[in-house]
Amino acid sequence: MTLFFFVVGLLFGVIAYANGSILPGIPAHILGDVTFFTLVWPNDAGRPLLSRDGADAGFWLAVVVTIVFFALSAMAVRQVVLSSPKHSSDGRRRERMLLKS
Repeated sequence: MTLFFFVVGLLFGVIAYANGSILPGIPAHILGDVTFFTLVWPNDAGRPLLSRDGADAGFWLAVVVTIVFFALSAMAVRQVVLSSPKHSSDGRRRERMLLKS
């Protein structure tokens, strides 16, 4: 779970850097918190432990959903970076700089 929070933090950082402001990330953070505290946390106690019960269909579904949404998030972040005010007129050059850093 720590890896998930690390990746989300990186995404928020890229969005803040690209826009020069943390404001665009605030609605996404609020949506994530509301989703977690209303849908995930109340049902967390009944969830099977992977270390104890092994991988079931729900686990593999979560893996697939994570991969799909990571890819969609990467594409969305790329669009945000390319359309940001800090972005130069040469989109490919700016994109390469972000990928190198």
